[in-house]
Amino acid sequence: MALRPPRASASRVRAPAPPPASAPLSFPAPTGGWTEARTLGAGRAARTCENMFPTTQGVRVRGGSKRSANIGAAVKSMFSYRGATSKLFAATTTAIYDITALDPVNVPAASQSGLTAWYWSTAQIATVGGEFLYAVNGSDAARLFNGTSWQTINGASTPSITGIATNFLSYVWVFKNRLWFVEASSRRAWYLPVDSIGGAAQSVSLDGVFQRGGSLLFGATWSADSGDGMDDRIVFVSSRGEVAVYEGSNPASAADWSIVGLYSMPAPRGPRCHVRAGGDILIGTDTGLVSLQSVVEKDASALETSAVTAPIETSWRANVIKGGLQPWEAVKLNAENMLLVTLPQGQKSCFVANIQTGALAKYTGWDTQCATVHDGKLYFGSSNGFVYAAETGGDDDGAAYVARLSLAPSDAGSPGVFKTAGAIQATFLAETEMTVQLSVVTDYLVEFPPSPTPTVPPASTAALWGTAIWGVSRWGDDGFTDGALRPVWATGWVSIGASGSVIAPQLQITVHGPGRPSIELLSFDVMIEGGTAMT
Repeated sequence: MALRPPRASASRVRAPAPPPASAPLSFPAPTGGWTEARTLGAGRAARTCENMFPTTQGVRVRGGSKRSANIGAAVKSMFSYRGATSKLFAATTTAIYDITALDPVNVPAASQSGLTAWYWSTAQIATVGGEFLYAVNGSDAARLFNGTSWQTINGASTPSITGIATNFLSYVWVFKNRLWFVEASSRRAWYLPVDSIGGAAQSVSLDGVFQRGGSLLFGATWSADSGDGMDDRIVFVSSRGEVAVYEGSNPASAADWSIVGLYSMPAPRGPRCHVRAGGDILIGTDTGLVSLQSVVEKDASALETSAVTAPIETSWRANVIKGGLQPWEAVKLNAENMLLVTLPQGQKSCFVANIQTGALAKYTGWDTQCATVHDGKLYFGSSNGFVYAAETGGDDDGAAYVARLSLAPSDAGSPGVFKTAGAIQATFLAETEMTVQLSVVTDYLVEFPPSPTPTVPPASTAALWGTAIWGVSRWGDDGFTDGALRPVWATGWVSIGASGSVIAPQLQITVHGPGRPSIELLSFDVMIEGGTAMT
């Protein structure tokens, strides 16, 4: 059934035709996100939340994806330079390409070629000489981008790095105005002088600190607040999940460098599978997405239950088992309060979380081999050599996609009582026309009917709100485009016949349009016989 929201304001919203005489049972939108729990009492949660993102007031249909660049081979790494002129880069197994122009057809000339490794780590630092981006991969000599051109950095270049051959550097980050590096396949970190992009590198050994073997995987800055300041600490994370935390700024001074503690967690999913969230760090591990604060405060055995991804532990572990050579990545899109975790096993899906609430969802149809944020927009690289802009438009590069939602089951206030759901309606905030399919499942099942076909209405078929013929007429008109106030609208009542001791409303929305969908579910209402209203 295709619906178009009416022109409306926040102060005056017209309602659909009156419901049946009995009072409906209301199901609020699952703002708690995706959970795999089969039990009741899951709160505002959904057993399926596919291509829908939990917000603080509802769940919205995700935006589409658009082919934006072509580098001719599988995209293995992406990164961005932020300076007077922003730059977006993508890498294959042998080359780095400047794709800032976003040409979806033509492969640009390689900015760097003849490379031997593809998993790049980058960090940007500002000095009196300008803003620079360092890139290392543990196999090729380090690269430095100055805003205009790339330069190979070694012991003989200007600037230079001495003390270690730069092809051994596998990860880079900035801590208290110093560039820090990880030496590949070792338990050693290296750092440069303050505010410098070159010089004599000094080492910090973690051989006597880490106790479980493995190698140093990545480092990060950890703060008690959301900014950079005196309370910052440096964190070293091993491939086996050991976390060494230090305070101070100068490892060469015993008075200004000391270890805070050594902590344990499951093995990380990759050097780039972590993000800073406020003053904390979220790290993707073999058992889930955990916060560094919880790693410090809790025993390693308790981290699984406290992980952000604990509600989807089964799916998370299943993807870990699938393995693959390419590590996972975590990317934060501030504009959407979104954390995206790539799943580069060729299954065209990824995990997403609301950073503000911790609510989870799954996006399908996106081949997220790697991802980055550039100029406030999310991009992901695919196995087919294309780079896609994400959360944009109303289709996946021309193809329709389906948003699916199945709520956690409810006993309708009458545990053990056989009950029948006779009718259902859904209420939305929306500006976008959609094809909606409503259903109800019972007794802990999650089964969807065939997905609806998107319908593009003719311009002259608008109908009056509350008087249209269900499944035939169109609601509203084409005039609502300003986006300032989204109208509240309901589907109207749909007859169903579903019986069981527990029930769960479901919806499917097929998306295929020129613009990003503005569709956010607020609630379901279900007419129930045999159960009592929830309080």
